[in-house]
Amino acid sequence: MKILCVLDSHLGELHNIVPMFFHWGSNGELKSCHIDFVYIGHNLNSSIIQEELNILRPFVTFSLTVLPIVSPKITSKRKLFNFLLLSIRYVLLRNYDLTFIPYDQRDVFNIVFKIGSRKLVAVPHTTGDEVYSKDVFKNRNLRNKKKFPVLTKSTASSEYFLALGFHDCIVTGKYFECQEYLDLIHSNNEVKDETKKLCIFTLTRTSKLFSEKNWLQVHYDILISAAEAGFSNVFIKTHPSQPKEDLDDLFIFADKLSIKILLVSGNPIIAASRFDIFITVLTSAGQHAKSVGKPVCCFASFSMREEVKDFGNDPYPFKDLGVIELVSQKELVQWLDSSNELIVSSDPIKKPELLSLDQLYQLC
Repeated sequence: MKILCVLDSHLGELHNIVPMFFHWGSNGELKSCHIDFVYIGHNLNSSIIQEELNILRPFVTFSLTVLPIVSPKITSKRKLFNFLLLSIRYVLLRNYDLTFIPYDQRDVFNIVFKIGSRKLVAVPHTTGDEVYSKDVFKNRNLRNKKKFPVLTKSTASSEYFLALGFHDCIVTGKYFECQEYLDLIHSNNEVKDETKKLCIFTLTRTSKLFSEKNWLQVHYDILISAAEAGFSNVFIKTHPSQPKEDLDDLFIFADKLSIKILLVSGNPIIAASRFDIFITVLTSAGQHAKSVGKPVCCFASFSMREEVKDFGNDPYPFKDLGVIELVSQKELVQWLDSSNELIVSSDPIKKPELLSLDQLYQLC
């Protein structure tokens, strides 16, 4: 089977895709396959992508091509040229049995790949469930009808993706919960200690969703609350598209509180296993802590949540997943105090029910 996988986003997209191929490979389903990966975004370079893909080498042959199209760093003419090159090289001149494309591309992109693919399916960017409301986008161009399905990890995402015009939602299960994958990516060499470790899953500061003022105040409130609850170290798991310069003001502020900030990058699944208590700021990454039974809350001020609503998004509804939503610093301090008293340990992940490659192919 010949497979094409087009990527356009950040590391979260790879952390979503790679466990799926890894699961199929470890089950022997990729023996007669070849995968062409094409990256059309601008956040990643080829070496970073290659590093994430390397765990697939024992199972399948693959190639990687970087062809920027979704990028503010190149001219419109270059984008058009690269899109034509992509269409000719991977649609007109090659015939793929199964093609994966990003879920949020423009109509012309979707039409070209729909015409040139035997089986076409869209893939989300995030590793968590996409449980935004059906009103998540004011941009109606993204709601045009699409005559192909999208992959979802659970039925919780159906409302969102059907509102975006997808023909159907194919529920795959959560490949990142596959034990073989977790054993491979997680190192057990860390020194254990009795001190509870607090980790924040954060969003990029320069977002259209909310003002920088609100972003800063929310993170200041978290640091103050952490200090009041007795934490001397705070780990911050950065968003895949987040530059470290976003956090410069937090380092200065934390120093005044005698708190040390330690940055964490990479796979959120690893962070969920390493740390004990979690605060997520309107990002789906907090689901990973929930999946292994760790204490997690979603914290954002009322004004920040209102800004996100005004933009056209429903602030990530963690309450639908049984995760507490907090809006004030007082609430957060109380929650941290109570969470710090818990005996925290990772719950074993139940063996997930996952679609095989053949099952997915039949559903496309």
